Amino acid sequence: MTNEAAASVIKNIINEIVQECSLGGKDVSDSLAAFILKVVTLSQGSKYVDRALSREDVMNLVQDCVKWILNPQQLSMDTIKMQIYMDVNYITRNDFIQKHQSTVCSRLQSIQQEITDARARTKQQLELLYSTIVSYLLMKTGLGNPSETGAVRETTAALQNVFPQTELGAFMALDKESKIQKLSELAMIVTGIRLYHRDRGSEGIGIDNVDTTLQDNAKKLVDKLETQLKKTKDLISKLISVLQNSGIMPAKTYNHYDETLTTQNTELMGVLANLRQYELFLLNLLSDASRCRQKGQDLQFQFKTIITQLQKVTQTRRAVSTVRMFPLFISLAKNWSLIQEELTLLSMYSTIENELQSFTQHSKSLLCEVFEGLEVELSAVEPEEIDKKEIRIHKVSLCHSSVDVIYPETVLNFELLPLQFSGFCPWTLVKSKGILLHGKRQLGIVLYQGYCYNFYTSEAGQEFIEEPEKYLSEIRELALQRPELILLLELKREFDLPLQKNSSHPNKPVIKIDSAVQTDTHPLTSNIDLNYQWNQWELRREALKMADMKKKYTHSTQTDLSHFRRENFSQVYLPKKNWSQTKQDRGISIPKIYNHLSRVRGDSSGTCLKVVNITLDL
Repeated sequence: MTNEAAASVIKNIINEIVQECSLGGKDVSDSLAAFILKVVTLSQGSKYVDRALSREDVMNLVQDCVKWILNPQQLSMDTIKMQIYMDVNYITRNDFIQKHQSTVCSRLQSIQQEITDARARTKQQLELLYSTIVSYLLMKTGLGNPSETGAVRETTAALQNVFPQTELGAFMALDKESKIQKLSELAMIVTGIRLYHRDRGSEGIGIDNVDTTLQDNAKKLVDKLETQLKKTKDLISKLISVLQNSGIMPAKTYNHYDETLTTQNTELMGVLANLRQYELFLLNLLSDASRCRQKGQDLQFQFKTIITQLQKVTQTRRAVSTVRMFPLFISLAKNWSLIQEELTLLSMYSTIENELQSFTQHSKSLLCEVFEGLEVELSAVEPEEIDKKEIRIHKVSLCHSSVDVIYPETVLNFELLPLQFSGFCPWTLVKSKGILLHGKRQLGIVLYQGYCYNFYTSEAGQEFIEEPEKYLSEIRELALQRPELILLLELKREFDLPLQKNSSHPNKPVIKIDSAVQTDTHPLTSNIDLNYQWNQWELRREALKMADMKKKYTHSTQTDLSHFRRENFSQVYLPKKNWSQTKQDRGISIPKIYNHLSRVRGDSSGTCLKVVNITLDL
């Protein structure tokens, strides 16, 4: 079967799963159905893998997936839904900004094409085109609604200062790319003008105080996330104490434990996974919200700085050059656009946080029933700092050449090293059948096959070092039994799942240490090479010159005539510039003789033609 045919079959199976769940009264997304299909296929082993599936096999596979999804006692479904929701809806800052910008551009595509393709000729057509440009500016900048009269009036007044209606002819003569660039430039300048007037109090219709709103919303979201995170950690600490008392995970020693899990303990393990996943997502959102808050403070400071510069430029003069004003207006508009993006990003974080709470309601209600009537104290299983007397993981018992132990003093940025299994102790996961305890970095990080693992106790780390593959394979088996652990422990590469595109840690860490060494160019002063070159490109150039010179040579001959010839030089005085006048201009006047023909017309006497000589003295 080709890849295209296999993809088509999988897509059809996913559609059948979605339809069956819909008939069962539960709406399921394609992503959730695809994830459950992958998990069921892997957990069933050879039943559905490495062989051609008949129609009956496909129906059985669909029924297994639907049964697993519709099981009301399946606590892990809330965790899986939360993971898939986060994977689908959460995107990084850069991806969100690019998506937001592309959305704005697509929304403006029709009106932008209408402006660039316009061929206005009459006065009425030119006025319509100008009003369309005003609407475009309002839609692009978000400073008001095109249907709001006050916002349109202010935008038109600002536009007329930089782009009067008389320049529409020159605008229409431009090519399409130049028109788009001109519109973007006008949008930024007009935005800067309106924001400057709003700050002065003269205008501002339709302009929201997004800078102040950003700070208020960021503070509220950060406080809310911190509160939710603290409550979640308290619940986890109490739950771990209950699990300790149940004998699954003793509080003080890890040498003996009860491997039998009761039904209630199984449910509590599912609740713990749900809260652990919620805790990790809250930490990510809190980090993003805090960064957004700091970014908003920086942008607000830059905004006030630009406004101050504009006030200094305009307060002393009535007329200011556009060369000085327009760059400030453009900077002001860009700053405002960044503030709007941060506000939209913060809104996405707030929406995600509200949705994530709905996936923990079942777990919290179950914990309330468990804690009711019990005096549960907060567990001290995960202290922030380790005891100084606690022994580190040592390297004496290293049995594999691919295993190493890293300590804080041996690696730069030790606290930033990405950990496998989301930082949970793999030894505790295996021994307690799914207890999620954060490891302690200060005990040392075990590096195995390029991946980092940390442990709750040094004894746990030593046992892992003895048989690392045993523990890793048991964690894979445990993840197949409890599918919510696949994404929680970041085991995507182990099961080849098409999810977690926004993983916060890379699959394989790269350990680097920044180091620098400085040496003297010539350690021995007695041997100094004045022609020393350290640049390899300069050395290459010199080598090419030498290779080129070897191909060239000079010919010379000696003759008898040139044997005694030598170069002579002499100095002479140049002749002086003299002149003299040697002739005179003289002239004489001679008589000028004319011959005149008389009686050309004849006369009555019949006399013939006669020549008369006339001499004139000049």
